[in-house]
Amino acid sequence: MFDDRIEVVSPGGLPAGITAEEYLSGKLSVLRNRNLANVFYRLGFVEIFGMGITRIKQLYAESLINQILRYQKML
Repeated sequence: MFDDRIEVVSPGGLPAGITAEEYLSGKLSVLRNRNLANVFYRLGFVEIFGMGITRIKQLYAESLINQILRYQKML
C-alpha cells in the first residue's frame, strides 16, 4: 500500500477446481482475497458476494439492446 494509492495484482486465470462453464454461469463463487472482498463490501462497491459475473453479463446484454435501439431510431 502507498500513501496515494493501493495496487492490486490479479493472478489471472480461473481459481483451481472451477471450470469456465461454472464460472460463467454465475452459480459458483470463489473468493481469492477475502480481506479485499470485505473492504469492497464495506465501501459499498459490492452488493452481494458471488453476483459479479451475473451482473456483468446482465449489464452487457442491456448495453447491446440499448445500442440496437439507438441504431434503429437513426434509420
